[in-house]
Amino acid sequence: MIVIRPTVLPCLAALLLMLAPPVAGQAQVTFVSNGQAFNDMVGRGVVLADFSGDAALDAFVVNESGPTSQDCRVYFGDGRGQFTDSGQRLTASSPARRPVVHDIDGNGTKDVLVGRAAWMNDGRGRFGPGDSPLVDSDGAMVWQCRLADLNGDGVTDLAAIVTVANMESRVRVYLGDRTRRFKAAGETPLPGIAASVELGDLNGDGAIDAVVSGWRNAAADGCPNRVLLNDGTGRFTDAAQLLDEEMRHSHGLALGDVDRDGDLDVVLVTQGTPSARLYLNDGKGRFTAGRTLGTSRVEKVALADLNGDGSLDILLACIGPDEVWLNDGRGTFEDSRLRLGKDWSWELAVGDFNGDGRPDVFVVNLGVDRTAPPENMMRTRPAEVWLNVGRRAGSAAPGPNP
Repeated sequence: MIVIRPTVLPCLAALLLMLAPPVAGQAQVTFVSNGQAFNDMVGRGVVLADFSGDAALDAFVVNESGPTSQDCRVYFGDGRGQFTDSGQRLTASSPARRPVVHDIDGNGTKDVLVGRAAWMNDGRGRFGPGDSPLVDSDGAMVWQCRLADLNGDGVTDLAAIVTVANMESRVRVYLGDRTRRFKAAGETPLPGIAASVELGDLNGDGAIDAVVSGWRNAAADGCPNRVLLNDGTGRFTDAAQLLDEEMRHSHGLALGDVDRDGDLDVVLVTQGTPSARLYLNDGKGRFTAGRTLGTSRVEKVALADLNGDGSLDILLACIGPDEVWLNDGRGTFEDSRLRLGKDWSWELAVGDFNGDGRPDVFVVNLGVDRTAPPENMMRTRPAEVWLNVGRRAGSAAPGPNP
């Protein structure tokens, strides 16, 4: 087993302190590095779960090892904010990047699905390859998927971003069955290049809907940033709403009730200016473009209550230092001026790594050589773990968990 040695002692005095100047009327947010440098790869995705059964969050990281291949690694959390490399090197010929956790074989363990590749957990966090649970006729490339009961039968289904001939994008629905397979059961064609899909009940009818984001290749192309409404049987209909960010690439979005009115809103991020925009839901699945936020180009976004005031705040994984935006409880966000890391972050995941009740952040990164041709620009760069030690609303002064 390979053990990652912290580069600095894991105590507050020795950690790199990232302190945000207070935002008026809001609890302070402070993050510190956990002091480790690991996963020195081209990071493309991460998912958190207790894979080893010790009640601490672990990380399953997907790295790019070639244009159509993945190198997955598992890092065990110790429950105190430190991670150990399990030594596993899981490779597959799949270009997918964003993993999801699902008990694929029904034995009660947390397995991982990365595109079509299935990684089976032995219950102690040791993974081996399994048969793909996806059943379709064309073997389309699966870039990202999300899990939910889409047809109301009590069985988990799957909605995936797939590409077919000529790199055309689809949102394909795979309905789960009692044999724990996912069978293709319809798809919605999309213009442009779709990159991300998120699921939730957008119009309050009890059925799980979808929001998709992506980008155009040319100004004449249609906008792929769309709302798809579910009729309750797993059939999606384009609601004819465009979350139109013009020619800006969008690789990510997040759903959450940011204004606390009981419905799901959308935060959509782009590689352009503006770098993020809030779309507010009227409760019926109709969205109004709201304010913009972000000071740097953005790859992905996560929502979490970072300061304990009951409102969802925003974490932006940026092409540059990552950013934290704080919510006033009514869906108005202010820049905390907190900056985490540097250069190019690709994906982030939020969870409590040290048992103090605060959301921490695991970020996977990549480097870039801007002097190289586009096909050779990507370089390796370690992942980062940031521990939230800020004062939560109504709490005592901040400090690390003993």
